[in-house]
Amino acid sequence: MLAFIVVGGLPQEGAGLKISPLYLALDCNTISIFPNPVMISKLTIPLMLAFSKLFGQSTIVSDAFLDHVAYIESNFDHSAVGDKGKARGAYQMHYESFQDACKWLGYKNNKLEFWNDVCEEFDSSAHHPILSRTVATAYLTMLEYRMKKDKIKPTPEKLYMAYNMGYAGAKAYSFNRNHVGLDNKRQSILARAAYILSR
Repeated sequence: MLAFIVVGGLPQEGAGLKISPLYLALDCNTISIFPNPVMISKLTIPLMLAFSKLFGQSTIVSDAFLDHVAYIESNFDHSAVGDKGKARGAYQMHYESFQDACKWLGYKNNKLEFWNDVCEEFDSSAHHPILSRTVATAYLTMLEYRMKKDKIKPTPEKLYMAYNMGYAGAKAYSFNRNHVGLDNKRQSILARAAYILSR
């Protein structure tokens, strides 16, 4: 049995994204997203909150972890714009990372067109509370999976470091926020993040 909840549209009127307003359809196992409740048979996009099931293993990308990341990045401000306009939304994602996550979501959901549209409207969709959280969840899960594949045990600190610096950047410093090669500014950012993640 499905129940529909209107969760609102994009932050700006006329932003052009095809899925405003949004509806959530909830049942006992899945949460799905629809542009309109009458389109159930045409467009079903699982939010895939239980990403760990995809890999058959546990994950540290929990709701609490996502809340911490949003707080670290923007004080949970969905309208935030940073890094000279490149980073957007509560999770301060850049277009390239957002694109990678959207492609992964499209592949896993077999809904490439939908997630391509979300990506193309990056300037708007990165500020949408539900879409941005879904994409951030996917991106963090991708990073965590890559760490495990490289035989690196993920921790909240290491995963956030990869999120903040990029996977290659964090790996270059052995996922160690105290690495002597890191400049003082980066060490301060990561130290603050570690404190928030530990709460």
